[in-house]
Amino acid sequence: MPDGYDSHADYLGWVKTDAEARVIELRAALLRAFSDFLEVRQIEVINFSAMTAMDLAKSIQAEPNILKPLMACCNVAGRAVERDLDIRGLDTYVPRLSDVQAAAIAGYLKPFLPQELAVPALSELDRFFFVDKEIRAKKGRWEQSIVESLNKLSRYTFKKRRFEVGDEAFEIDAAAPETGAIEIAIDVKRIEARRDIHKRADEIINKATKFKKKHPKGLFAAVVYYPFTAEHVKVPICRCGVLCLTGGRADGDRRRTPGRPTEDPQEMSSDSSRQDRRRTSEGASVNTRPCSSSLRMRLCASALYLGSISFAMLFRLHCRAAIVVVPVPAKGSRTVSPVNENILTRRYANSTGYGAG
Repeated sequence: MPDGYDSHADYLGWVKTDAEARVIELRAALLRAFSDFLEVRQIEVINFSAMTAMDLAKSIQAEPNILKPLMACCNVAGRAVERDLDIRGLDTYVPRLSDVQAAAIAGYLKPFLPQELAVPALSELDRFFFVDKEIRAKKGRWEQSIVESLNKLSRYTFKKRRFEVGDEAFEIDAAAPETGAIEIAIDVKRIEARRDIHKRADEIINKATKFKKKHPKGLFAAVVYYPFTAEHVKVPICRCGVLCLTGGRADGDRRRTPGRPTEDPQEMSSDSSRQDRRRTSEGASVNTRPCSSSLRMRLCASALYLGSISFAMLFRLHCRAAIVVVPVPAKGSRTVSPVNENILTRRYANSTGYGAG
Protein backbone atom coordinates (compact mmCIF):
# COMPACT_ATOMS: atom_id res chain seq x y z
CA MET A 1 0.00 0.00 0.00
CA PRO A 2 1.19 3.59 -0.64
CA ASP A 3 2.38 5.57 2.37
CA GLY A 4 -0.51 7.13 4.24
CA TYR A 5 -3.03 4.49 3.15
CA ASP A 6 -2.00 1.59 5.37
CA SER A 7 -4.23 1.74 8.44
CA HIS A 8 -7.01 3.54 10.24
CA ALA A 9 -4.40 5.66 12.02
CA ASP A 10 -3.38 7.04 8.61
CA TYR A 11 -6.96 7.96 7.81
CA LEU A 12 -7.45 9.72 11.15
CA GLY A 13 -4.20 11.57 10.54
CA TRP A 14 -5.71 13.14 7.46
CA VAL A 15 -8.38 14.97 9.48
CA LYS A 16 -6.75 15.29 12.91
CA THR A 17 -5.98 19.02 12.69
CA ASP A 18 -9.40 19.97 11.35
CA ALA A 19 -11.17 17.73 13.86
CA GLU A 20 -9.34 19.25 16.83
CA ALA A 21 -10.09 22.75 15.57
CA ARG A 22 -13.78 21.86 15.26
CA VAL A 23 -13.84 20.51 18.84
CA ILE A 24 -12.54 23.83 20.16
CA GLU A 25 -14.92 25.83 17.97
CA LEU A 26 -17.94 23.70 18.84
CA ARG A 27 -17.26 23.81 22.58
CA ALA A 28 -17.13 27.60 22.50
CA ALA A 29 -20.30 27.71 20.39
CA LEU A 30 -22.18 25.43 22.80
CA LEU A 31 -21.14 27.53 25.80
CA ARG A 32 -22.34 30.69 24.07
CA ALA A 33 -25.56 29.20 22.73
CA PHE A 34 -26.68 27.67 26.03
CA SER A 35 -25.09 30.10 28.47
CA ASP A 36 -28.43 30.69 30.23
CA PHE A 37 -28.96 26.98 30.74
CA LEU A 38 -25.53 25.76 31.82
CA GLU A 39 -25.24 23.87 35.08
CA VAL A 40 -22.13 22.57 36.81
CA ARG A 41 -22.60 19.07 38.19
CA GLN A 42 -20.54 16.24 39.54
CA ILE A 43 -20.43 13.45 36.97
CA GLU A 44 -18.35 10.34 36.44
CA VAL A 45 -15.41 10.90 34.11
CA ILE A 46 -13.23 8.10 32.72
CA ASN A 47 -9.55 9.07 32.81
CA PHE A 48 -8.19 7.13 29.84
CA SER A 49 -4.80 8.80 30.13
CA ALA A 50 -4.21 7.05 33.46
CA MET A 51 -4.74 3.52 32.14
CA THR A 52 -2.53 1.24 30.08
CA ALA A 53 -3.55 -0.89 27.11
CA MET A 54 -3.61 -3.93 29.41
CA ASP A 55 -5.93 -2.11 31.84
CA LEU A 56 -8.24 -1.36 28.92
CA ALA A 57 -8.09 -5.00 27.75
CA LYS A 58 -9.13 -6.24 31.21
CA SER A 59 -12.06 -3.83 31.24
CA ILE A 60 -13.23 -5.03 27.81
CA GLN A 61 -12.96 -8.66 28.88
CA ALA A 62 -14.88 -7.99 32.09
CA GLU A 63 -17.63 -5.95 30.39
CA PRO A 64 -17.71 -6.83 26.65
CA ASN A 65 -20.62 -4.47 25.87
CA ILE A 66 -18.40 -1.41 26.43
CA LEU A 67 -16.49 -2.20 23.21
CA LYS A 68 -18.98 -0.51 20.87
CA PRO A 69 -18.99 2.92 22.56
CA LEU A 70 -15.21 2.80 22.90
CA MET A 71 -14.84 2.07 19.20
CA ALA A 72 -17.42 4.74 18.34
CA CYS A 73 -15.58 7.49 20.20
CA CYS A 74 -12.43 6.45 18.33
CA ASN A 75 -14.28 6.48 14.99
CA VAL A 76 -13.31 2.84 14.47
CA ALA A 77 -15.66 0.33 12.83
CA GLY A 78 -15.54 -3.44 12.75
CA ARG A 79 -14.15 -3.46 9.20
CA ALA A 80 -11.14 -1.41 10.38
CA VAL A 81 -10.43 -4.01 13.06
CA GLU A 82 -10.70 -6.78 10.48
CA ARG A 83 -8.42 -4.97 8.06
CA ASP A 84 -5.74 -3.87 10.53
CA LEU A 85 -5.86 -6.70 13.10
CA ASP A 86 -7.27 -9.55 10.99
CA ILE A 87 -10.00 -10.22 13.57
CA ARG A 88 -12.93 -11.38 11.48
CA GLY A 89 -16.63 -11.51 12.23
CA LEU A 90 -16.43 -9.15 15.20
CA ASP A 91 -19.82 -8.37 16.73
CA THR A 92 -19.10 -5.03 18.37
CA TYR A 93 -22.29 -5.16 20.47
CA VAL A 94 -21.84 -8.71 21.78
CA PRO A 95 -18.14 -9.44 21.26
CA ARG A 96 -16.64 -12.83 22.05
CA LEU A 97 -12.92 -12.20 22.35
CA SER A 98 -10.01 -14.24 23.53
CA ASP A 99 -7.46 -12.65 25.84
CA VAL A 100 -5.11 -12.17 22.91
CA GLN A 101 -7.78 -10.52 20.77
CA ALA A 102 -8.90 -8.25 23.63
CA ALA A 103 -5.31 -7.15 24.20
CA ALA A 104 -4.82 -6.49 20.47
CA ILE A 105 -7.99 -4.39 20.23
CA ALA A 106 -7.16 -2.47 23.41
CA GLY A 107 -3.71 -1.62 22.10
CA TYR A 108 -5.28 -0.62 18.80
CA LEU A 109 -7.87 1.71 20.39
CA LYS A 110 -5.73 3.25 23.12
CA PRO A 111 -3.95 5.86 20.93
CA PHE A 112 -7.29 7.06 19.52
CA LEU A 113 -9.09 7.51 22.86
CA PRO A 114 -9.47 11.01 24.31
CA GLN A 115 -7.62 11.91 27.50
CA GLU A 116 -10.89 11.73 29.42
CA LEU A 117 -14.57 11.31 28.69
CA ALA A 118 -17.72 11.67 30.78
CA VAL A 119 -19.71 8.48 31.28
CA PRO A 120 -23.04 10.09 30.23
CA ALA A 121 -21.44 11.28 26.97
CA LEU A 122 -20.12 7.80 26.21
CA SER A 123 -23.49 6.26 27.03
CA GLU A 124 -25.29 8.73 24.76
CA LEU A 125 -22.86 8.00 21.94
CA ASP A 126 -23.65 4.31 22.27
CA ARG A 127 -27.39 5.04 22.24
CA PHE A 128 -27.06 6.92 18.96
CA PHE A 129 -25.34 4.04 17.19
CA PHE A 130 -27.66 1.44 18.72
CA VAL A 131 -30.77 3.29 17.52
CA ASP A 132 -29.28 3.66 14.05
CA LYS A 133 -28.51 -0.07 13.93
CA GLU A 134 -32.00 -1.09 15.00
CA ILE A 135 -33.69 1.26 12.52
CA ARG A 136 -31.58 -0.15 9.70
CA ALA A 137 -32.49 -3.67 10.79
CA LYS A 138 -36.21 -2.81 10.76
CA LYS A 139 -35.89 -1.34 7.27
CA GLY A 140 -34.08 -4.44 6.13
CA ARG A 141 -36.99 -6.60 7.26
CA TRP A 142 -39.36 -4.65 5.00
CA GLU A 143 -38.36 -6.89 2.10
CA GLN A 144 -39.25 -9.94 4.18
CA SER A 145 -42.65 -8.48 5.05
CA ILE A 146 -43.39 -8.01 1.33
CA VAL A 147 -42.58 -11.66 0.62
CA GLU A 148 -44.74 -12.77 3.54
CA SER A 149 -47.65 -10.68 2.25
CA LEU A 150 -47.28 -12.12 -1.24
CA ASN A 151 -47.35 -15.65 0.13
CA LYS A 152 -50.37 -14.85 2.26
CA LEU A 153 -52.47 -13.14 -0.42
CA SER A 154 -51.55 -14.99 -3.60
CA ARG A 155 -51.88 -18.48 -4.96
CA TYR A 156 -48.12 -18.65 -5.52
CA THR A 157 -45.30 -19.38 -3.08
CA PHE A 158 -42.51 -16.80 -3.29
CA LYS A 159 -38.93 -17.01 -2.06
CA LYS A 160 -35.59 -15.33 -2.73
CA ARG A 161 -33.89 -16.82 -5.76
CA ARG A 162 -30.93 -16.12 -8.04
CA PHE A 163 -30.41 -16.34 -11.78
CA GLU A 164 -27.37 -15.92 -13.99
CA VAL A 165 -26.92 -14.29 -17.39
CA GLY A 166 -23.45 -14.85 -18.76
CA ASP A 167 -20.94 -13.95 -16.08
CA GLU A 168 -23.46 -11.86 -14.12
CA ALA A 169 -25.55 -13.11 -11.20
CA PHE A 170 -28.77 -11.43 -10.08
CA GLU A 171 -30.92 -11.90 -7.00
CA ILE A 172 -34.71 -11.83 -7.08
CA ASP A 173 -36.29 -10.78 -3.79
CA ALA A 174 -39.52 -12.71 -4.42
CA ALA A 175 -39.66 -15.38 -7.11
CA ALA A 176 -42.17 -18.10 -7.95
CA PRO A 177 -42.20 -21.02 -8.17
CA GLU A 178 -39.65 -22.11 -5.61
CA THR A 179 -37.78 -24.36 -8.04
CA GLY A 180 -37.38 -24.65 -11.78
CA ALA A 181 -37.82 -21.85 -14.29
CA ILE A 182 -38.90 -18.57 -12.69
CA GLU A 183 -42.39 -17.60 -13.81
CA ILE A 184 -42.83 -14.46 -11.69
CA ALA A 185 -40.00 -12.26 -10.40
CA ILE A 186 -40.57 -9.32 -8.06
CA ASP A 187 -37.84 -6.86 -7.16
CA VAL A 188 -38.24 -5.00 -3.85
CA LYS A 189 -36.63 -1.59 -3.45
CA ARG A 190 -36.56 1.18 -0.83
CA ILE A 191 -35.92 4.66 -2.23
CA GLU A 192 -35.71 7.14 0.63
CA ALA A 193 -33.97 10.02 -1.17
CA ARG A 194 -35.19 11.87 -4.24
CA ARG A 195 -31.72 11.86 -5.75
CA ASP A 196 -31.73 8.04 -5.81
CA ILE A 197 -34.88 7.60 -7.90
CA HIS A 198 -33.15 7.39 -11.29
CA LYS A 199 -30.32 5.17 -10.05
CA ARG A 200 -32.68 2.67 -8.43
CA ALA A 201 -35.04 2.76 -11.41
CA ASP A 202 -32.14 1.99 -13.73
CA GLU A 203 -31.19 -0.93 -11.49
CA ILE A 204 -34.73 -2.29 -11.74
CA ILE A 205 -34.83 -1.93 -15.51
CA ASN A 206 -31.41 -3.54 -15.91
CA LYS A 207 -32.43 -6.51 -13.77
CA ALA A 208 -35.74 -6.78 -15.63
CA THR A 209 -33.96 -6.78 -18.99
CA LYS A 210 -31.57 -9.51 -17.89
CA PHE A 211 -34.43 -11.50 -16.39
CA LYS A 212 -36.39 -11.40 -19.65
CA LYS A 213 -33.28 -12.55 -21.47
CA LYS A 214 -32.97 -15.54 -19.13
CA HIS A 215 -36.70 -16.25 -18.79
CA PRO A 216 -38.49 -14.85 -21.88
CA LYS A 217 -41.88 -16.12 -20.74
CA GLY A 218 -41.49 -14.94 -17.16
CA LEU A 219 -43.13 -11.90 -15.63
CA PHE A 220 -41.13 -9.17 -13.90
CA ALA A 221 -42.54 -6.67 -11.42
CA ALA A 222 -41.19 -4.28 -8.80
CA VAL A 223 -42.49 -3.13 -5.42
CA VAL A 224 -40.94 0.21 -4.49
CA TYR A 225 -41.05 2.19 -1.27
CA TYR A 226 -40.96 5.89 -2.22
CA PRO A 227 -42.21 8.10 0.65
CA PHE A 228 -42.63 11.31 -1.38
CA THR A 229 -46.33 10.81 -2.06
CA ALA A 230 -46.78 14.17 -3.77
CA GLU A 231 -44.43 12.98 -6.52
CA HIS A 232 -45.98 9.59 -7.12
CA VAL A 233 -47.99 10.95 -10.05
CA LYS A 234 -44.74 12.09 -11.70
CA VAL A 235 -43.08 8.67 -11.53
CA PRO A 236 -44.00 6.53 -14.56
CA ILE A 237 -45.17 3.03 -13.88
CA CYS A 238 -42.40 1.48 -15.95
CA ARG A 239 -39.77 3.28 -13.91
CA CYS A 240 -40.78 2.39 -10.37
CA GLY A 241 -44.29 1.06 -10.18
CA VAL A 242 -45.48 -2.50 -9.71
CA LEU A 243 -45.05 -3.23 -13.40
CA CYS A 244 -41.77 -3.38 -15.32
CA LEU A 245 -41.14 -5.04 -18.66
CA THR A 246 -43.80 -7.71 -18.24
CA GLY A 247 -44.41 -10.14 -21.05
CA GLY A 248 -47.91 -11.45 -20.49
CA ARG A 249 -50.38 -12.51 -17.84
CA ALA A 250 -50.01 -15.21 -15.23
CA ASP A 251 -53.32 -16.72 -16.31
CA GLY A 252 -52.59 -16.54 -20.04
CA ASP A 253 -51.54 -13.88 -22.54
CA ARG A 254 -54.04 -11.16 -23.29
CA ARG A 255 -55.53 -11.58 -26.74
CA ARG A 256 -56.24 -8.52 -28.89
CA THR A 257 -59.61 -8.62 -30.57
CA PRO A 258 -59.22 -8.92 -34.37
CA GLY A 259 -59.70 -5.57 -36.04
CA ARG A 260 -59.30 -3.65 -32.79
CA PRO A 261 -56.93 -0.68 -33.10
CA THR A 262 -53.77 -0.39 -31.02
CA GLU A 263 -54.62 0.48 -27.44
CA ASP A 264 -54.38 4.10 -26.41
CA PRO A 265 -51.82 4.70 -23.58
CA GLN A 266 -54.38 6.46 -21.39
CA GLU A 267 -56.85 3.64 -21.94
CA MET A 268 -54.14 1.12 -21.11
CA SER A 269 -53.29 2.95 -17.88
CA SER A 270 -56.95 3.18 -16.85
CA ASP A 271 -57.61 -0.43 -17.78
CA SER A 272 -54.48 -1.49 -15.92
CA SER A 273 -55.64 0.30 -12.76
CA ARG A 274 -59.02 -1.40 -12.94
CA GLN A 275 -57.33 -4.73 -13.51
CA ASP A 276 -55.06 -4.15 -10.50
CA ARG A 277 -58.03 -3.52 -8.23
CA ARG A 278 -59.94 -6.51 -9.59
CA ARG A 279 -57.01 -8.92 -9.27
CA THR A 280 -56.16 -7.67 -5.77
CA SER A 281 -59.71 -8.23 -4.57
CA GLU A 282 -59.57 -11.73 -6.00
CA GLY A 283 -56.41 -12.52 -4.05
CA ALA A 284 -54.09 -12.81 -7.04
CA SER A 285 -50.41 -12.11 -6.65
CA VAL A 286 -49.16 -9.35 -8.89
CA ASN A 287 -50.15 -6.96 -11.64
CA THR A 288 -49.17 -8.68 -14.87
CA ARG A 289 -50.65 -6.14 -17.29
CA PRO A 290 -48.37 -6.01 -20.36
CA CYS A 291 -46.90 -2.67 -21.37
CA SER A 292 -46.50 -1.77 -25.06
CA SER A 293 -42.98 -1.10 -26.27
CA SER A 294 -43.73 2.45 -27.44
CA LEU A 295 -45.49 3.38 -24.21
CA ARG A 296 -42.68 1.91 -22.13
CA MET A 297 -40.07 3.90 -24.07
CA ARG A 298 -42.08 7.12 -23.75
CA LEU A 299 -42.63 6.73 -20.02
CA CYS A 300 -39.02 5.80 -19.36
CA ALA A 301 -37.82 8.80 -21.37
CA SER A 302 -40.14 11.18 -19.54
CA ALA A 303 -38.76 9.96 -16.21
CA LEU A 304 -35.39 11.38 -17.18
CA TYR A 305 -36.95 14.82 -16.98
CA LEU A 306 -38.63 14.29 -13.62
CA GLY A 307 -37.03 17.43 -12.21
CA SER A 308 -37.84 19.63 -15.24
CA ILE A 309 -41.61 19.78 -14.82
CA SER A 310 -43.08 23.27 -15.01
CA PHE A 311 -44.19 24.77 -11.70
CA ALA A 312 -46.16 27.92 -10.87
CA MET A 313 -44.17 31.11 -11.57
CA LEU A 314 -44.51 34.43 -9.74
CA PHE A 315 -43.80 37.82 -11.33
CA ARG A 316 -40.76 39.44 -9.70
CA LEU A 317 -39.64 43.04 -9.37
CA HIS A 318 -37.63 44.29 -12.35
CA CYS A 319 -34.44 44.37 -10.27
CA ARG A 320 -34.70 40.58 -9.84
CA ALA A 321 -36.24 39.68 -13.19
CA ALA A 322 -32.88 38.96 -14.77
CA ILE A 323 -31.92 36.26 -12.26
CA VAL A 324 -31.28 32.90 -13.93
CA VAL A 325 -34.38 30.71 -13.95
CA VAL A 326 -35.30 27.15 -14.91
CA PRO A 327 -35.33 26.66 -18.73
CA VAL A 328 -38.73 27.26 -20.30
CA PRO A 329 -40.62 23.93 -20.67
CA ALA A 330 -41.22 22.71 -24.20
CA LYS A 331 -45.01 23.03 -23.83
CA GLY A 332 -44.93 26.29 -21.93
CA SER A 333 -46.41 27.08 -18.54
CA ARG A 334 -50.05 26.64 -17.54
CA THR A 335 -49.93 29.30 -14.86
CA VAL A 336 -48.41 32.33 -16.65
CA SER A 337 -49.69 33.56 -19.99
CA PRO A 338 -46.88 33.41 -22.57
CA VAL A 339 -48.17 36.65 -24.06
CA ASN A 340 -48.01 38.54 -20.76
CA GLU A 341 -44.62 37.03 -20.00
CA ASN A 342 -43.21 38.15 -23.36
CA ILE A 343 -44.59 41.66 -22.89
CA LEU A 344 -43.04 41.89 -19.44
CA THR A 345 -39.69 40.65 -20.79
CA ARG A 346 -39.62 43.25 -23.59
CA ARG A 347 -40.68 46.03 -21.22
CA TYR A 348 -37.65 45.56 -18.97
CA ALA A 349 -35.16 44.36 -21.59
CA ASN A 350 -33.45 47.74 -21.84
CA SER A 351 -32.75 48.06 -18.12
CA THR A 352 -32.04 44.48 -17.09
CA GLY A 353 -31.19 42.51 -20.21
CA TYR A 354 -32.32 38.94 -20.85
CA GLY A 355 -31.34 36.68 -17.97
CA ALA A 356 -33.17 33.44 -18.77
CA GLY A 357 -30.86 30.49 -19.34
